[in-house]
Amino acid sequence: FSLENASTEATLYLTTNIIPKYARELAQWTRAEAQSFKEPVSSYLHARGINVRHLGLLRHLILLDIHCKEGGLMVAETLLVEAVARTLKNILRGWLRDQLEEDKYSSEYLRNRVVVGTLNFIVSPSAADDIKQFKRFWKL
Repeated sequence: FSLENASTEATLYLTTNIIPKYARELAQWTRAEAQSFKEPVSSYLHARGINVRHLGLLRHLILLDIHCKEGGLMVAETLLVEAVARTLKNILRGWLRDQLEEDKYSSEYLRNRVVVGTLNFIVSPSAADDIKQFKRFWKL
């Protein structure tokens, strides 16, 4: 019995039992219940023993539930916002880390420039080169 096997079995149990059960529960939530499902989303997941990396699976299973109520759809929307926010945060951190390594110094101005530049790039590129990179980034 190895630690790796135990980890694999635990993940399998989580993804085939715990997460589907929680998804069925969330899918039945009312609008009022769903309004309480706010940040940090991780606290809701961790309370059930679910790692945040599984929030996409949880959202997917909620949306597959044919009896999903309005509250369940609201929770699925919140999970999507959380996933997108975490993804953009990780992209921004990577770009910021690359910029700081390249410039060999850290300043508030530089951080602000990278943050604003990244958000502008993601939301609305302006230059022709940015548009090409934008399309590549979003795989358009």
